[in-house]
Amino acid sequence: MSVQDRNDQAVNLLRADMAYPGEIHIGHIDADAGAVAAFTFPPAGALPTNYRHLKLIVSARSTRAAAADTLKLNLSGGVGANYDRQIVYGLAAAAGASEALNQTYFDLVGQWPAANALASLFGTAVIWIYDYNNANKKPVITAEMLLANNVTTGTMYAMGVGGIYNVAGAVTTLALAFANGNLDQYSEADLFGVGQR
Repeated sequence: MSVQDRNDQAVNLLRADMAYPGEIHIGHIDADAGAVAAFTFPPAGALPTNYRHLKLIVSARSTRAAAADTLKLNLSGGVGANYDRQIVYGLAAAAGASEALNQTYFDLVGQWPAANALASLFGTAVIWIYDYNNANKKPVITAEMLLANNVTTGTMYAMGVGGIYNVAGAVTTLALAFANGNLDQYSEADLFGVGQR
């Protein structure tokens, strides 16, 4: 697993005369050397506190011996029943929705490609964690995803997910892992800080 931590560079780039720096790359984690159990940001310590929001871009595939798996996001190591989420999706020509309350992780849906999916097919997501460093707010999470485990009708999902982490306080870490397998080789994630505090 390779890890690049650019937090030091990002802090050095922020100056008092910059009212809105846009997106600053905080770090990159990948499984280029082989499958790994989880991606954790940051690899050590805590997330930087000088941004308003976080943006996480993920490309992943599971090692599970099935067509699909569920990708889980945990904030600050929290595993209590504190995650709620709502999903809307399109599958072939059909639309649908689902809700999950009091979960022990933020459920990024069970349709991420796994070992029995079409070779070289990875799911993608752009995940936002809003107000992650505000001790007076419960963090809100949204995600846009395209997931497929084949290229036939009924196997490609376009999804929007929104949810709440029902614990007020600053988010100190982010962890991504599959429910039933590891992050397969060539999975990767990039974390960005958005908006200066």
